[in-house]
Amino acid sequence: MMSNDIFTTMTGSSSLAYESMQELGAINSKTISRLAEIQLDFARLGLESSMEQAKLLTDAGSYENLMAAESDLASRYGDRIMALARETTEVMTESRDEFVEWLEKRFEEGGKQAVKPSKPKPATKKSGNAAKPAPSQAA
Repeated sequence: MMSNDIFTTMTGSSSLAYESMQELGAINSKTISRLAEIQLDFARLGLESSMEQAKLLTDAGSYENLMAAESDLASRYGDRIMALARETTEVMTESRDEFVEWLEKRFEEGGKQAVKPSKPKPATKKSGNAAKPAPSQAA
């Protein structure tokens, strides 16, 4: 009977640990996927701005026109880079919040398992081995 209780407890703990790791893996996978998309957007933006800059160098005509066009290019792409940086921050903040929620849930579940009292064994008396009272010392 005792081994069944141990087996049940271990199976429950293992299942809970497995489910927890699956949930954590899902949080990490979603975060990595979203960050990879943002990284690709950064790469596209870099290539796009490089192509526009090369076009500006050939089409500008004068130094003043080139500087004005470069300033406009820097402003436009700077705004897009800042938007991607904000999006990255949002992804990381959401991921942190999901992780904290996951962690709090794990502590809650662990606390519930830790406070389950075990069944006390009934006390048994052994015959013939009863302790004898200590002799009193008379003075």
